[in-house]
Amino acid sequence: EDEAEEKKTTSAREETSRTLKRQNKTLGAWLSERRPHERKRGVHAARKDVQNEFDKVWARHLPETAREEIRKAIFHQRPVFWRLNTLGKCRFVPDARPCPKGSWLSQQRRMLEKLNNLQLSGGNQRPLDKEERAAILEELQTQASMSWSKVRRALASLYRDREEAGAEKSLRFNLQDGGEKGLLGNVVEAKLENILGKKDWRNHPRKQEIRDAVHHELWQADYGEIGEQRVVIRPAKERAEHREAAARRMAEKFGLSDGQAAQLRELKLPAGWDAYSTKALEKMLPHLEAGVRFGELVNGPAWESWRNETFPDREVPTGEVKDRLPSPADRQERERIASIRNPTVVRARNELRKVVNNLIDMFGKPDLIRVELARDVGNSKGNYTE
Repeated sequence: EDEAEEKKTTSAREETSRTLKRQNKTLGAWLSERRPHERKRGVHAARKDVQNEFDKVWARHLPETAREEIRKAIFHQRPVFWRLNTLGKCRFVPDARPCPKGSWLSQQRRMLEKLNNLQLSGGNQRPLDKEERAAILEELQTQASMSWSKVRRALASLYRDREEAGAEKSLRFNLQDGGEKGLLGNVVEAKLENILGKKDWRNHPRKQEIRDAVHHELWQADYGEIGEQRVVIRPAKERAEHREAAARRMAEKFGLSDGQAAQLRELKLPAGWDAYSTKALEKMLPHLEAGVRFGELVNGPAWESWRNETFPDREVPTGEVKDRLPSPADRQERERIASIRNPTVVRARNELRKVVNNLIDMFGKPDLIRVELARDVGNSKGNYTE
């Protein structure tokens, strides 16, 4: 819904700018011509339109001497920033920063997690065999996503070679039955193949270096870090300059053409952060590529010894049993709350704590449990088994 609202606002802003340009008027002149009771809400003006209004008014009526000083006083914006401690932490490598979702590594993890969970459902319910998985992966790797019809088409040539032509058409998948629209691909890989060309990219000798560099370079161009505490979002003009420099560096380092560098400069990557650090995902990736399920890798008993050996400092459950959910008065609970990024989650946890603790208070004694449940089912004898 937020994205839809943003698109709506952007569209309205662009329409206002086009109208002003077409009529050769400033924003103020255009608004002044509207009838006294005509609704002005919903008219979204671009910042440049307001700045244009200022420049024209100033040039017509005021001396040039103090123009820049006044312009800065009106339009200067403080840098927008966020704090690094709001990112949360990886439970496998607690002192490492979470991996960005826009990185190739995070995209690869998400893709392989879904693919490794994929099974055939219905009458032929079974896991994918190695050849089926490889056939799907070859196509999925360079696409942002694949619909189920495309997944079936990816299996068509394999089934023809097996003399089972057309068998793929009747296939259904467990994730499809679960309501998912298709499989997630690797957005970064798909964009890089599109920029560098399918043939050249498939055989590129420095493919992994480019994969790792592209997000790092563009993120550094868009954001600036202040010490170990804050990240500042650079202003649009500054971002453009830094992206231009980043594109030139990648072009020189990897031997890219001017056109390819220009496309990298404009590249938009997924925002946000993975729940796991880059260090953790690098250790997990070989096993995911081999087909191990992500859930088994991070929680399954069969991989407990691997987790102990690979991540000796990871966070593990304490095994401590409490009679009630802890309140923010508890120091450890305050530390847990401070590590949560989303204030809505904090509020929801707090309300849930109140409800659970109230239920414990209400139903903590066996006699109360009998009475309340009997009342709930309308059985005066207290038979609450059902």
